Amino acid sequence: MKIEKLKKVMGGLLTAVMLMSTVTMTAFAAESDTILQTSGSLTINKYEGDDTSTPLEGVEFTLYKLADITQTISAGVVDTKATPVSELNGKLTAEELANIANGTSSTDEWNALLDKIGSLTGLTEYASDTTEANGQVVFSNVPIGIYAVAETDAPSQVISKTANFIVSIPMTTDNGESWNYDIVANPKNATAYGGISLLKQGKEGNGTESALAGVTFVLQKQNGASWETVEDNLVTNSSGMISVNDLVPAVYRFVEVAIGEDNDGYILDGKTTYEFELRILADNQTHIFYDADGDGAKDDQGTTTNGYTIRITNEKPTLEKTVQDGGNWDNETDASVGDTITWKVSASVPSKVDELKEYSLTDTMSNALTWVSEAEAALTIATEPVVTLEKDTDYTLTVPVDNTQGGKWTIIFTDEGKTKLAQNNVTKIEVTFKTLLNSNAQVGSAGNLNTGELDYSNAIYPTADPDNPNDGEEPGRDTITDQAAVYTFGLGVEKVDGSNNTTKLAGVTFDLYSYDGADPVTETVLKEQGTKIKVSKKTPDTDGVYVVDANGTAVLTTDSQGNISVDGLKNGNYYLVETKTKDDYNLLKDPVKVEIAVTYITKTETTSETDRDGNTTITTTVTTETFTGGDSDNGIYTVTIQNNKGFELPITGGTGTILASLIGILLMGGGAFVLISSRKQKG
Repeated sequence: MKIEKLKKVMGGLLTAVMLMSTVTMTAFAAESDTILQTSGSLTINKYEGDDTSTPLEGVEFTLYKLADITQTISAGVVDTKATPVSELNGKLTAEELANIANGTSSTDEWNALLDKIGSLTGLTEYASDTTEANGQVVFSNVPIGIYAVAETDAPSQVISKTANFIVSIPMTTDNGESWNYDIVANPKNATAYGGISLLKQGKEGNGTESALAGVTFVLQKQNGASWETVEDNLVTNSSGMISVNDLVPAVYRFVEVAIGEDNDGYILDGKTTYEFELRILADNQTHIFYDADGDGAKDDQGTTTNGYTIRITNEKPTLEKTVQDGGNWDNETDASVGDTITWKVSASVPSKVDELKEYSLTDTMSNALTWVSEAEAALTIATEPVVTLEKDTDYTLTVPVDNTQGGKWTIIFTDEGKTKLAQNNVTKIEVTFKTLLNSNAQVGSAGNLNTGELDYSNAIYPTADPDNPNDGEEPGRDTITDQAAVYTFGLGVEKVDGSNNTTKLAGVTFDLYSYDGADPVTETVLKEQGTKIKVSKKTPDTDGVYVVDANGTAVLTTDSQGNISVDGLKNGNYYLVETKTKDDYNLLKDPVKVEIAVTYITKTETTSETDRDGNTTITTTVTTETFTGGDSDNGIYTVTIQNNKGFELPITGGTGTILASLIGILLMGGGAFVLISSRKQKG
């Protein structure tokens, strides 16, 4: 029975109530002298407004007795009488009760009742119960009487409790000819719900944000001092969005629980919770309250009709390894053995670095690189913005022993150091250091690599939030590596007989100079302005094979096949000065120029691998994409140098030299002819 029908029947029931404490209400004929019933039931169906397809769970109703009803039968006639409860003595007369029950609306009736009795607290509470998932609550075995039914609690989405009403058990049937002891009421509520959106973005290093798909959140609702999960698998879509609707007004929080398979390297923030509140304000609309400015207070962000989006950014650190190439920092350079090479490791710093268990940098050198000493390496740590970091307080530094070929150094930031980085909003760290290119250096396109490494915790977890599904979890460790390369090249000499190139000249010695001045270049110029290249034998038992060595004292001497090989030279102009030749051969008078001009371009390839524990390694490798120069583009430049016997000038295989020699011979012959002719004329 709907509320309107309840009021109509109750009005007819109580209209005859007089100014006395006990009144006869209505009489009907009975089939026997047996009392009909002493109790009945009240069933309340609760729905969302007028939508009977949407039950409303969690509405609490309380019954207060206003009057007792007794029924007697005499000669087949039922006599029904109502007696107001003793608590209403002096507060409500039977006539006033009748007028209240005969009101025009349940709200007016209810207000009239409260005006007379002040409140329900002075009345006897008969029973209290809450609607279940089907929106229904049933009060069984209720003694017959008149009751005030109050909606004493409701879910937060209920914006007005309009369901309070007065009911009599029993009531007359619709046709007014009998009694109904099982009463059904369908009171209505006005409700309001809200929704909210979340935008997940990712930022690599100090770049710009972009949508991050596949990140999983749970949504929790505050329940007293604890939190209960209401949604446990909210995943950001391709636009990085999550939208949640039909939320009842309450306090909620989003908690990030999984970073997603395609988001390798990003740091999961499972500690920070994004708390918001839905409140129904005086406009009967649901408003969103959220601490957008981080001052600790939730501010009104407007109604859910207008919508609001919580923006969250995850960070992915970056690492870059470079080498100094002139005035620039590049992926590659070239150098001679014995040169000092300056390297740089650059890493971005996450804004929450102070909450990471680990943040460290490592550099691993190839065997072609020598760590001379900590002093010679001149390792320097710089930050953006500039912050002074103290060794052994803000970080620890481990380095190789002096004169180690290969080896590695490691910088581990302490808790104090990570806090200093975070408090000063440091976004970048740069570590520069120097190594020596040694005789292990490979000549050619393979290059000689140096690898930088960043290791960091891949998650931030809470330690004192038991309702957070991440509480007590241990973070894994992600690793990022990057490389830079240094190239070095070679020079070869083939010494042959000028009249027969198949004859190889052994035992011929040279000095080697580097010089970038203008031609023509003489031995004197080289000695005064050039740099003499010192060498050692590549290995003690090899002839004709040498490597650049600043301390070397070896003399470049052709082997039995007339060959010399020198490894470890950078791009530039080099000059060979012959200092000793074989017997019967003329010594070269001019230096022989060899230009080493290798063109090279590196390329990088990045791969990512995640192990069963969720630890990701992102590896960037440097390989040679273009390498042009030298014999068959191998970076080794070979020159054939000819020596001649007797008066013939030695040549290096060039047509210009041959032509000059022929001209010289012709001039000598012409001079002799003139001299002989002159003598004949005098005779």
